[in-house]
Amino acid sequence: MAVYAYAADATDFTTAGLVGELAPSSCEHEEYAGGMSELTMEHPLDDRGKWACLAEGVILKAPTPVRTTPAFDANGIVTSVEKWMVKTTAAKADRVLCYDSNLSRKRALLPAGLEITVTGRDSTVAKVKTAQFGGGFVKLSALDYIEDATISDDPAAIEQAEGAWSVRDQLFRIYKIEKTESLVTVWAKRICYDLAENITMYTASSATAREAVEGVLSGCLRPHNFAVYTNSANTRTGLDYRQWNALQALLDPDEGLAKRYGLEFVRDDFSLYLLTRAGMDRGVRIEYGKNLRGVRCEIDESEVYTRVLPVGTARDGGPLLLEGASPWVESSRASNYATPKMHVLNCSSSCKVTSDVNEATVRTLMQAEAQALLDAGCDKPKVTLEVDLLNLGDTVEYAQYKGLEQLFIFDRVSVRVARLGIDVSLDVTRTVFDCLRLRYTEVELGELRAASTSASGAQLNRFNSLVRKVGADRLGQGETIYQEVVLVKKETNEVGEILRQAGISLNAQGVIVYADDNVNNWQSRLNVQADRIGLLVEGTGANAHIKAASITAAIDAGGSSVHISADKILLNGTTSITSLLTGQAGISELDVNTIYTGAIYTESFSADFPITVDGHTASWCSHTFHDTNSGEDVTIHYLGY
Repeated sequence: MAVYAYAADATDFTTAGLVGELAPSSCEHEEYAGGMSELTMEHPLDDRGKWACLAEGVILKAPTPVRTTPAFDANGIVTSVEKWMVKTTAAKADRVLCYDSNLSRKRALLPAGLEITVTGRDSTVAKVKTAQFGGGFVKLSALDYIEDATISDDPAAIEQAEGAWSVRDQLFRIYKIEKTESLVTVWAKRICYDLAENITMYTASSATAREAVEGVLSGCLRPHNFAVYTNSANTRTGLDYRQWNALQALLDPDEGLAKRYGLEFVRDDFSLYLLTRAGMDRGVRIEYGKNLRGVRCEIDESEVYTRVLPVGTARDGGPLLLEGASPWVESSRASNYATPKMHVLNCSSSCKVTSDVNEATVRTLMQAEAQALLDAGCDKPKVTLEVDLLNLGDTVEYAQYKGLEQLFIFDRVSVRVARLGIDVSLDVTRTVFDCLRLRYTEVELGELRAASTSASGAQLNRFNSLVRKVGADRLGQGETIYQEVVLVKKETNEVGEILRQAGISLNAQGVIVYADDNVNNWQSRLNVQADRIGLLVEGTGANAHIKAASITAAIDAGGSSVHISADKILLNGTTSITSLLTGQAGISELDVNTIYTGAIYTESFSADFPITVDGHTASWCSHTFHDTNSGEDVTIHYLGY
């Protein structure tokens, strides 16, 4: 495998490109889970002048690790597939794997005799998956049928039909060049970053994940060749990505669709995937006992809790604890640490004593919430493992790290921390791959979900560093969109990091304050924009069927009225309503069928429906009494029976 260069508008990647095989002295691909994917290449100023083709916008094709991606149809993940073989008699022109069903954008030449998986077909074209060359379309006449096959409804199940291939060619677009007297260095981003130059106008009050991801791409102002797929059935509300670049709408670490729906991002040239679980456990196990040359492990116990003290609400509004001298729930791993690590858990609103729910029931709920926090892993340390594969030794201690060379981004690794006697499951969060020697040079493991919850971590910072600034004055001209790539180092992003960790996001549209409860599976958002304030609380995971209404308040452009729409509005305490509908001083009107209330104090009250008091139909009554202080007779009107 080699590196090739193609014109910025190339559609045929089966050729040798502009100058044939390039001769770089180094070529590395660095990728973060759900974030940056970038190629850095150094090429000598060779006598044949191949280096001269390396310019901004040029597309590079280079071998990189990419997992076999699942196939989708209108119903979701394809589970009924067919095995076919490329005919040995098929002409080269018929064996071309293309990106599109029109067979106009050419990806690779399939070798004769290759067995492939057909995931859909019509009378002339087959949609296929191949481990070595990726997915695409090919002429059906070039294939011979072998057999039917069935795979499970799971993103990783495609490997039952098309096993993982270590590397395959991927496309990158050059965005930066530096030239010295002896060599040229280029930086290129994955081809999907073309979407960062395209603006979407997608918005929806409520949408499934599939509707949202497809809506973002179909709502782009410029035509493009990308397709996006997801296996998530979740629904989210309050989606507004108008004037966002399309890639930001998908991957923004605070408000992108991957974040909102809890999905993981996989790219394969022009096909993008947002999956509920992108990686898999390939059986790699590591027992970490001490730092070795080329291996660095960070164990952070600062947020470890082994004793959870749940606090509910008593009938009088005060705190309610579990009974006994030890009102906490203790982890089974507590003895692994030198001292108990206590944490106060303020339980959910369901843990409140009422006339219908007694203390025993509430304490049972409190204990369950505390146990759920422990089951979620709060009694385990945060572990980060960085492995420099080039510096590993040849001893038995190093052998266990060799398995990392067979993994992909998002794959899971079981790591045993010998000192604590604890097993943790880590994700592959970062890789550096040598595209010339076809091997990983660095692999980083971490707790991906913990990093994404706080919107921190190097992979998110590096993604943010690739945000493009679009020149609005050129949007309607069909020209190349002006872009400015701002490289921001982590140590200079302290303010933004503090805001993100506090749950505050700032962007051109307004201010977003968010909170995620990963234990009880809830999300809430406060979205403050120029013309409205949006509030929402919604369930995820097991609570996906529980969703509080989105409440939107906006100032009427024609006056000073405020419009509030919601499924239910609960007003606790004293509520004053003045001139709500009529605009006449001193008059309030409520347009409802039923009012449940205690006392109503008002200057005037009218109703066009029967009024019931203590189960009796009420009528207006009056009573006159003599006020001894003023010396005057006073008449009061009231509802009675």
